[in-house]
Amino acid sequence: MAGRDEVFRVADGLRAEGKPVSVRAVIAALEQGGSNREVGPLVRDWKAKRGYRSRPEVAGIPSDVQNRHGDALAALWEAACVSAAQKYADDRESMDRDLRANDEIRDEALRQVDQITEEVAALRSEVDQLRGLIRERDARLDRVRSEEFWDRVMQEVFDLLPAEGGMTAREILPRLRDSIHREAAHHREDVTAGTLRTKMKVRVTHEKYFKVLSNGSFGRRATTDVRKTAQSRKSHAEVEIPGQPSVAR
Repeated sequence: MAGRDEVFRVADGLRAEGKPVSVRAVIAALEQGGSNREVGPLVRDWKAKRGYRSRPEVAGIPSDVQNRHGDALAALWEAACVSAAQKYADDRESMDRDLRANDEIRDEALRQVDQITEEVAALRSEVDQLRGLIRERDARLDRVRSEEFWDRVMQEVFDLLPAEGGMTAREILPRLRDSIHREAAHHREDVTAGTLRTKMKVRVTHEKYFKVLSNGSFGRRATTDVRKTAQSRKSHAEVEIPGQPSVAR
């Protein structure tokens, strides 16, 4: 920022060279330049101290008129320059304040966006976890219902088998109730001779309901073994589902 001494020195130099001393001329001659707001008041002080009055030449106006009114015109021009510089500075300061306020509002909005984004990500993660639990629960329920369905089918097959002798899965299949086939479709399963044979062999392996006879057919297991099977089913009649009440089989 130009100081008072430098402005006065430059103004004195311009006057000595016969050049008009104006705010613009002084700013142009300063080593570091300056603004109208800073330099204007110093030039005004210099003119008051030096008694300087410029007389601008205006085309078309007689020289005697210009001489009489030169001082007034110069004073008005300098006052206008200072006023314009002050207004420009005030407007610039007001604009800077508005920009700072807008920047603060923008930064706050961006912080809120970041916070909301983090909250949304957390909620999505929680929703994904809940969906996983629901899928696990549904899959487990499907398994429980399927097992309960096939236990009932095995009970019906057991009731169809003769007390002595046996039957093949192909012989048992047409004797099952139609409701068994309809319910199997509900579980997205088919009751075929092959499926029936597989389910019965599983019970044979676990010594439940059936035994395999020498001719390859299935026969009834002893009633005491069946009673044990029923007791085992009863002890597993409820299945715990995460976050849900026990589901009866």
